[in-house]
Amino acid sequence: MTKPLLLAALFLASGSAMAADVLGARVNATKGTLEVDVGYGGGCGNKKFDLEVSHMWGYSDPMRGNATIVESGMDACEAYLRKTLVFSLRDYGLAKPNLRAASLTIRGDNDTSAEVTLPYEL
Repeated sequence: MTKPLLLAALFLASGSAMAADVLGARVNATKGTLEVDVGYGGGCGNKKFDLEVSHMWGYSDPMRGNATIVESGMDACEAYLRKTLVFSLRDYGLAKPNLRAASLTIRGDNDTSAEVTLPYEL
């Protein structure tokens, strides 16, 4: 493999160009949504984001869970962009009665994270 192809393969395999930093998060109980502020490299491609919620919850008081922001799509541009992602609490299984007042940590790249408390009522 030639050097340029090897470098391109390493760049694509590293995942660093496809990772999003979590800059902040909050719950909008009125709308029943989780809003996550992210920063990511790009600017000329079509990146999509999703939320992966772990099915493992710590049975403490309050209960504690984890979620991760994941990206799909390729964007080789280098601008640092910011965006607010909006996820339905119901669609992601976060509006269950047993999760009222639970603590959810949302993780991103570069050891970034934000913590929210899920609402009592929706």
